[in-house]
Amino acid sequence: MKKIIYVLAAVAIGFASCQKQPDYNQLSSAFVVSTNLDKTATFSSYKTYYIADTVINLGGTGNDTVLTDNSALQLINAVKTNMAARGYTLVSRLLKPDLGLRVGVVKTVNVNVYYPGW
Repeated sequence: MKKIIYVLAAVAIGFASCQKQPDYNQLSSAFVVSTNLDKTATFSSYKTYYIADTVINLGGTGNDTVLTDNSALQLINAVKTNMAARGYTLVSRLLKPDLGLRVGVVKTVNVNVYYPGW
């Protein structure tokens, strides 16, 4: 009888220790968006804007501090699309736009897998 209990306990521990790893494609499915703006500003009076063609990686080191890859371009284009939908006109920085936009990201991925009993 004791052997059966030990075998069942070993099997239970074996199943508990074999947890499925997370789906790495789902790690970036929930983004947090933070906006810094002047609450006293009257945005309806602004008509033009300028946005930089790069994305700043806040907390990045080395070559990763400025992003220019496809992901960065997708973010910038999404902002441009949203600004156009709200009636703003994209102009050159030399034309002194009413608004200046800068896109920044915090690119941190932490994956922790815990195995019970270890």
